[in-house]
Amino acid sequence: MGNNSRKLTGKELLKEWELFRKNPIDNAKKLYIKTGYISKNGEITFEDTKEFNRALALAKKELKIQKTKENNDLNKLKSIKSNSLQKSNKLSENVSKRGKRKVNIRPRLRDKELLEYLEKHNFEDATSRKEMKKLMIETGYSIPFKEVTKKDIYVFFKAFLEADKKYRGKQTVNINSTPISKHIEEDKGYSIFEIKKVKAPKADGQTYVYLMRDGKAGTIKIGMSNNVKKRMTSIINEYFVWPVELIFCLPFPSRDAAESMESFLHRKYSNSRSFSYSTRNGSTSKEWFNLNKNQVEEIKNILNKNFEARNNPRKKRYLNLGDLIPYAFLIIPGIVVAIYLSAFALAGLIGVFIIKIFQKLWIKDI
Repeated sequence: MGNNSRKLTGKELLKEWELFRKNPIDNAKKLYIKTGYISKNGEITFEDTKEFNRALALAKKELKIQKTKENNDLNKLKSIKSNSLQKSNKLSENVSKRGKRKVNIRPRLRDKELLEYLEKHNFEDATSRKEMKKLMIETGYSIPFKEVTKKDIYVFFKAFLEADKKYRGKQTVNINSTPISKHIEEDKGYSIFEIKKVKAPKADGQTYVYLMRDGKAGTIKIGMSNNVKKRMTSIINEYFVWPVELIFCLPFPSRDAAESMESFLHRKYSNSRSFSYSTRNGSTSKEWFNLNKNQVEEIKNILNKNFEARNNPRKKRYLNLGDLIPYAFLIIPGIVVAIYLSAFALAGLIGVFIIKIFQKLWIKDI
């Protein structure tokens, strides 16, 4: 092994020293050769050892100083963080001392009380959304510092119309004239919120086609799942919708049959599709629809008829006289015409027969 012309110092020297300490079986002469602290003749002298030890001690001292500096910087950073944390804790304590904002939720007014209050506070003149929200808060149909939902609006106008019908027998306010009531129909039976929610079935291995409602906006989701209850939870997390209400579901014999029905319903109500719902990754869902009560009832009938057809196959029927009653206006005239035609045909045959007889008799006489 040749002599190393350059003498190692600092970190490089400490690195070789640590390697030697891990494997002390190696000859010390190799360490001196690697680090360059050996005489030209290849012999380790007292001066070489002295110089090596001095360089090693200096390298250790430099390392210690560097570590001390790093520790000081770290302690300084910790102290800065602790000071900022203390300040934030003091701020939070001050905020907590002030107390939370108190929300005054008023009891809901109904019937005569509701009518009297609305008349007193000029309900007919409340045309802006802000004025209408104020009235809804004061009558207990909305909460301060919270956005008014379609369901809040529906419940408020439903109570008003019921009270108006009960005590005055006529509608004194044109609800379609106010911007806040654009989603409310005069016929409250037409509203999607009239449909009662149902309990989710237990997972039984069957695939269900379901109708779920956004509890605030009233939008309907048409989908399928083999675990409806679990799917309700995933919809809340996936679309940030709450509450989610199940209003109808029916089982299908296979997943393919459920997919086919789901696709059919999506195509049938494609004109009512809502594009206001997107998933966490930003993709827009095509399974939400702005439907009214009549359309939902129509979907229920489609699913129920499909279910009955699958579970009650058609039996062989025998013809009854009662089945012919709807067609009597066609059958009776047909019979009369047939009788007349048959009479004319019979008369024609008799005439032909008589003519042939007379011809035979006339030939004999000649």
